[in-house]
Amino acid sequence: MNLHQITTNWKTSAVGVIQFVLVLLPQVSAQIDSNPETVADWNLVITAAVILLGLLTARDSDKSSQQNKIRPAYINMEKSPFSNN
Repeated sequence: MNLHQITTNWKTSAVGVIQFVLVLLPQVSAQIDSNPETVADWNLVITAAVILLGLLTARDSDKSSQQNKIRPAYINMEKSPFSNN
């Protein structure tokens, strides 16, 4: 995972950050309030962090492998290792 991948695939990255913040804030609020009966569910935060990592590394559906620099674009497909020849 690098900054180019996060900025190129900004839609999935934004969804990941938003979901993490929406899960984290209520848990932090429950932890720091003055009511001892409310406790944070840190397992939920860990799960949201794992989802965040997955969405940061995911590719937007409208981006090609070449745009994400996953594989090079071949001009002559006969020389491509991905061709059926």
